[in-house]
Amino acid sequence: QRWREQGGGDDLRRGPKATPHNKLSPEEEQRVLDVANSKEFRDVSPRQIVPILADRNTYFASESAFYRLLR
Repeated sequence: QRWREQGGGDDLRRGPKATPHNKLSPEEEQRVLDVANSKEFRDVSPRQIVPILADRNTYFASESAFYRLLR
């Protein structure tokens, strides 16, 4: 409200300027999508995919990252 009252008119809010250090690279994102869409995991939710991969000592991304990328 304050920026409207000051006559700015435009929304001058800005998001963070730096990208997070733990952001997945495009290659990592594609790898997660390939795993999630593979024949083995096609009908399995990320809630089940991540523990199955952990049992195999493999980690691609967190459960929430799987959900975010599949969305």
